[in-house]
Amino acid sequence: MKRCLACFRKCEDSAISCPHCGYGSDGFIHSSQALPIGTVVCGKYETGKAEFSDDKFIYVAYDKEKQSSCRLEEYYPKNAASRKGKKVLFADFDSATSVIEQLIAVNPDGFRENGTFYTVSENPETTHPVPAKKPKKKSANDVTRSIVYVASVICLILSLGYLLNFYVIEPWRHKKQTENLSGMLDTTVTVQSNVDPLEQVRKDYPDIDFPDGMNPAFALLYSQNPEIAGWVSIGGTDVNYAVMQTDNNDKYLKTDFFGKSTNYGQPYFDYRNNIKYLDRNTIIHGHNMRHDDKIFGLLEQYRDPETFINAPLIEMKTLYGNYKFKIYAVFIINSSPEQDNGNRFYYNFCNASDEEFSEYLTELDKRKLYTTGVDINEHDKIITLSTCCYDFYDARLVVIGRLIRDGESEAIDPSLVKTNPNPKFPQAYYDAQKTTNPYKNDEHLFIIP
Repeated sequence: MKRCLACFRKCEDSAISCPHCGYGSDGFIHSSQALPIGTVVCGKYETGKAEFSDDKFIYVAYDKEKQSSCRLEEYYPKNAASRKGKKVLFADFDSATSVIEQLIAVNPDGFRENGTFYTVSENPETTHPVPAKKPKKKSANDVTRSIVYVASVICLILSLGYLLNFYVIEPWRHKKQTENLSGMLDTTVTVQSNVDPLEQVRKDYPDIDFPDGMNPAFALLYSQNPEIAGWVSIGGTDVNYAVMQTDNNDKYLKTDFFGKSTNYGQPYFDYRNNIKYLDRNTIIHGHNMRHDDKIFGLLEQYRDPETFINAPLIEMKTLYGNYKFKIYAVFIINSSPEQDNGNRFYYNFCNASDEEFSEYLTELDKRKLYTTGVDINEHDKIITLSTCCYDFYDARLVVIGRLIRDGESEAIDPSLVKTNPNPKFPQAYYDAQKTTNPYKNDEHLFIIP
């Protein structure tokens, strides 16, 4: 007699499939999100078949020390988590941590592993209530000390709370959430038999209306927020962010991926852009925080040509395609006409005729801080990364990339990188530097919105 690897019941040595659970036959189904059969947890529990119920996977498991079967429960909110190897990645790390702490409180015999929480029992009805603790009787001095302590804590929170949140807590949460979102994008779809990956995703998420043609790699992100529209990254830097899109350019200025308020916001495509069929110019907006280099603050480094030489490519994924761009230009621009003698270089257009685009490139070449050696013509498509900077009030730092053409090498030639000795800036820049504007009477070229 042998032991079934899925339900751990005994069956004949000659049996091809288990007569009890069907393991080994075509009819046996095991969720692609569950731990694979035969995974060892905590060095002693071997997992078998799994069922999903109430935000947890329930495994038939085998206790290798006691040599008997048991029940292993794994916390896994299916629509808010993904798995990378054994490790569970939560979409909202803070919320998941809070739930796990509650589970630990009511299940003291459970254990943490693989980024989540497990409980083991022999009987499904077994529970582990927390024994009630008798309250400790406090003396008058204890009460006084408690009042003084609480008052001190409140004063400290009132005076330092904002700074603590702004400089420590919020940056940490932003970093953690960015890592978790990245893990959710990297989650691969385990294809069973010859099932179309997107169709398999639709079976795993029956309540989500995924758009036709969508890249299945975005499935978990989309299930959490259907306003996810893509991803932007720059190899060699920490730019690696989910990109949103909605019907306006305001929502994600102060809102994160999960709709929570944050000073960092979340990078987003311009609401006018078509991400399914790329426009002439695809625009991504993102914050540049004065106190750190998160979000698009890293773009400040592209003022230095050496940064371009070391990291010349922008990679953009949308729900429908993957693209790479060679960085073409970096420049500083005003956000309102009043900052440049009534002029505004309209860099954030979405579409333009070949003639208009050629005019745009002529003006762009005057403004770029250096030449990258990347060529561009009136038929190319571009990406525009736009962020704020602090050269003058409400200034913008802009990085332009040109879509790599079919068959073109991704390599760049560093010998062609040349500093622009006199780039064109807005009037506000020269005012801030207390210098004369040599371009004050220059002809200004515009793209029609």
